[in-house]
Amino acid sequence: MVLDTEIESLGTQAHWLHEWHCSYQVRSMNHKIAFLDPAVVNFDKQCTSEAEIDRYLFDALAKLNGCDHILLPYLSHHHWILLVINIDDSSICIYDSLRRGIDKYQTIFSALNRAYKKYCRSGRSYGRCKIDATEFRIFEHKYILRQPEAIDLCGFYVMRYMLYFVEDGYNHHNAEKLGLGTSEILPHVFKALTDEFCGFIRHHVVDPNDEYNINKAPQRVQSSAPPPRDQAAKKLAPRKKKTY
Repeated sequence: MVLDTEIESLGTQAHWLHEWHCSYQVRSMNHKIAFLDPAVVNFDKQCTSEAEIDRYLFDALAKLNGCDHILLPYLSHHHWILLVINIDDSSICIYDSLRRGIDKYQTIFSALNRAYKKYCRSGRSYGRCKIDATEFRIFEHKYILRQPEAIDLCGFYVMRYMLYFVEDGYNHHNAEKLGLGTSEILPHVFKALTDEFCGFIRHHVVDPNDEYNINKAPQRVQSSAPPPRDQAAKKLAPRKKKTY
């Protein structure tokens, strides 16, 4: 049983575990993708101060500037969205299943822009940003799955958006040409997402001998990267089929 006061905490914990699931899948591919912790970058719960969030974001930009995409599941007023940060072209793309608009998320964008300005001034960008950019260019993606107003499954939509990048090496600039679905997620896809995620938790997070065991994970404020791969660890399980 989950108390009402624990629901939001459970949500950030679940998305953090889903990020480990994604990082597990990414390791066998050549996609340069990183993940930020939704439990740290969260203004709703006030678990971390604004200064701590700013510091975490700056450190992430400095450490992860070699990545093509930095993915941040973000919880705002009981609604999950995905922010895709691209340092190369100084942009942030919003994946919002309800299409609520940019103005709804100014708090996180202000924090990201503060970190970005500090990052550009630090001399650690190594050319990994637009020369004349002073802040992120922000836009909302239109060619993505759309959540009906009457349901409360935004977290599943964010999980599916993340798999675009993890499974397909997806580039959001080509979304219109790719013809991605813009309707709602069908029931069998929800089941497939749930089964795959639960399988990862059972076989890797719960297993005390696996490198993704929950007790071996580094402190989330200190690291955005997957845990180091143990050379003596058992071979990766066969990849599951893509979820469409």
